[in-house]
Amino acid sequence: MRDRLRDHNIIGWGVLLGVVTAFCLWQMAHLGGFRWDYDEGAHMMQAYLMLMGYPLYAETFSGQPPLLISALAGAFALLGPSVQVGRALMVACATLGLLALGLVARQLHGWAAAAATVVLLGIAPDFFLYSRVSMGDVPSSSLAALAVLCALCYRNSGRRRWVVAAGLALGAGCLLKFTTVFALPLVAAVVALRRADGLSLTEFIARSERKRWLKIGLDLVWLAGAFALPLLVCLLAFDVPAMYDQLFVFHWQARAAFRLDRPANLGQIGEYLLKNSGLSALAAYGCISLFLRRRAGRGFLIVAWFFLLAAVLTNHAPLWPHLLVMVLFPLALGGGVAIGELVQYALAQGDQSWQRVVLLFIGLGAAALYLTQLPSIVETNSHRLMAYKTEVGLAATDFVASVTDPDGWIITDEPLVPFCAGRKMPPYLSDISYVRTQTGYLTADDLIAFTEEYRPQAIVVWSEGRFTQRLPAYVEWVEQNYRLATSFGPKRRIYVPLSP
Repeated sequence: MRDRLRDHNIIGWGVLLGVVTAFCLWQMAHLGGFRWDYDEGAHMMQAYLMLMGYPLYAETFSGQPPLLISALAGAFALLGPSVQVGRALMVACATLGLLALGLVARQLHGWAAAAATVVLLGIAPDFFLYSRVSMGDVPSSSLAALAVLCALCYRNSGRRRWVVAAGLALGAGCLLKFTTVFALPLVAAVVALRRADGLSLTEFIARSERKRWLKIGLDLVWLAGAFALPLLVCLLAFDVPAMYDQLFVFHWQARAAFRLDRPANLGQIGEYLLKNSGLSALAAYGCISLFLRRRAGRGFLIVAWFFLLAAVLTNHAPLWPHLLVMVLFPLALGGGVAIGELVQYALAQGDQSWQRVVLLFIGLGAAALYLTQLPSIVETNSHRLMAYKTEVGLAATDFVASVTDPDGWIITDEPLVPFCAGRKMPPYLSDISYVRTQTGYLTADDLIAFTEEYRPQAIVVWSEGRFTQRLPAYVEWVEQNYRLATSFGPKRRIYVPLSP
């Protein structure tokens, strides 16, 4: 029996690691192309400036927590600044999250669920895309999954080092994206409930003992201390007043400028579930099957993961579409459990009760719905093998490199152009986002003042209207004080000084 279990585990590990490795190698082979998202260019430029000696927050403006930009800067220092290096780092983070979520599924429902979870998440179109984009959504969710895994390992082993690991993963996740805070109560609950010793909630409360509560308190203190450690390191490493202004004051003003609309945010989440209706149906079936099989704690883990995350996203202003990729993690986990349940039904011997037969048909219906969407998933992913606007982006990059000096400054509303050309932007202008212009954190007068101060060798106006729509007065000033050197259609223009 023991040999059979060992062989089963060897096969399970082999399949899981094989699928995860295949995902990583495939994504690493598709890092090319010019642009996925505006934020990707801003993050890479901020990391490049940080590498060039312009400290984050103190000189280089960033509305993001520091770990993503710092990690990109570290990767650039080791391997050179390039789009491919930044995206490869994201693939590595996504691979870690994929493996962690698969191992969570294994603890909930075995190896079949683990392999299914990895496949369902890996081919989900938004995860397939954003696992290669230099943004914090997938890496932060990956660390949240790692924290949950560590908490479950502590629940099984009782070794407190897993509590410390969970806290460190959560703290690091929050330094990638503040939305990771949703996982803190989830992980704390898993850690605390280890002391329940298999009791129901009613029995646990009825038998509450001072010694038991002290142990729970000590566990949570270790968790909180480990969670706080990365945050304390962050406070020591960066200019605190500047960081506070850009991470908190700036975002609070953005929240006021864009006006929090919870019903609209809930509507977005609902539309996203419908967009991924096959995966959503599998996730719902997986949770229901756990509850009906008297594994309510495991079902609550998935349900709580989803609803805690949904609560954070509902209170996000503005709720950008790319943030919703985080919802795929609990959906894939529930979907993996559903597949594991169906596999278990298929392997079961003997007569089945009518309730189990009904549940089986419901599960098969959910699986059939997902399979009907599989061709669309494959087609969508086939169009996302390379980033968009490659030809025009690289042409603009080559032109900028040809008309500017290596140490010259570039001002643009598309940071990927100077980044790919190996040129710098004024540190305070590394992010010309809609949020900055909407909140008044960056005005046309500010841009004119910085242009006069830095005297850029090229000004690149790109197609999404951050300059032309949000700051038209600046574009008018540029047209009067710089000359048009070239254009790539009516919306992409490059200006150079009137006189060399």
